[in-house]
Amino acid sequence: MLTWISQVLGAMRPADAAQQLAAVRSFRCPCNNCTTVIRWLTTSNERSTTINRIGAPNVRHLEANLRQYARNVVTSSVIRTSPQGIQIVKTDAIWKAQLWAGNQAIGISAARAISTNESVLFAIFGERDYRAVLRALNVAYINTPLPNPAALGPAVAGRPSQATASGSNPGPSGAPATSAQPPTKRRRVEDDVQIIDLTSD
Repeated sequence: MLTWISQVLGAMRPADAAQQLAAVRSFRCPCNNCTTVIRWLTTSNERSTTINRIGAPNVRHLEANLRQYARNVVTSSVIRTSPQGIQIVKTDAIWKAQLWAGNQAIGISAARAISTNESVLFAIFGERDYRAVLRALNVAYINTPLPNPAALGPAVAGRPSQATASGSNPGPSGAPATSAQPPTKRRRVEDDVQIIDLTSD
């Protein structure tokens, strides 16, 4: 999971995207092309968008607004058709930041698939990696708050002991108690049995 965090989730946060997109929100041109671009920039996780055959004047209008309001957020290039179109691509940083929220949800689901018991996750990952997962996902916990993680030992909380799992009950010293044996039967001596003296002639 730590490999997924480093290679897929990344270090960007939605807050980073919000900061970079702050200027875009003042991009309020009411024309259809600008409205389409603003909606794509602020709500879509798609990396690029293309507006075909809108003509050179509309392309120049879009390029001017993008330079003013989204200079650090996108790059654009003219599509040399007749009439012209435009392709707009989000920068790698802004695109990954927008993807982060979706990846965060995937990461939390993956951790919960390992266990829905926070103590078990702590035991599986170990304290250092458990804390690293929480920091990367930007959450305080995966399932429920962990009351005292430092007090947990390496054993998984709630796991039955070997004695309990095998069905035997430990004796006072911890060893399994032996099962009770029935009392030894004693031969009954009848009072009227005659005793024969074999020493006489």
